[in-house]
Formats: sequence, structure tokens, C-alpha cells
Amino acid sequence: MLAHGSFSQRIAHALTRVVVTPTDAGGRTLNVSGLLGPLGAEGLANTYLPDAERSAGQTFERFGTQLAVIAGSNVAKEFWPLIFKTLGIGKLAPGSGPSGGSPNN
Repeated sequence: MLAHGSFSQRIAHALTRVVVTPTDAGGRTLNVSGLLGPLGAEGLANTYLPDAERSAGQTFERFGTQLAVIAGSNVAKEFWPLIFKTLGIGKLAPGSGPSGGSPNN
């Protein structure tokens, strides 16, 4: 999550995390596991699908859909503390309790 930034910066940050990930040294690199994992999952799913749904085009369409869901999830994770606070249900948002930590602290 991006702690500070404009709305558009936070959206861009959440969306780019699908293909870019931080390194241990503080730089950025291609999110290989974040891309190959869903692609491998769709390849494996082909073994369970009917022959008519096993084409490369359909596999990559499902892969693209999965990446879109991941990107949407990243955006939701970026903004859910703000949404919960706005709705007045801050007890469920980490960092909003009296200790500043998770609700289990």
C-alpha cells in the first residue's frame, strides 16, 4: 500500500503491482511469480475443461480476466481502510484501533 499520495497515484500504485514488485534492495522488478502463477493455474485448469475450451486464445482470455481481478483486488486493498473509516466501521480496519495495530493486539 502507498501510505501517502493522490488518488490517481494510489490507483496507479495498486494497478502496477500486478506486473511490478519491490525488491529486497528497495528497487523494482518484474513480478514474475505474480504473472506466471496465474498463467500456470490457467494452464492447469485446461486439464479439467472440455476440449472446446482449451484453446490458447481462451486460456489467455481467462488469464487476462484473472489479472484484472487481481488488479481490482489490489485497488480494493489500497482503499479499504479509508472506506471502512468513512462508513464508520473502523473497528474492522487494521491500524484504526487504540493500539494502532491489528484488532488482535
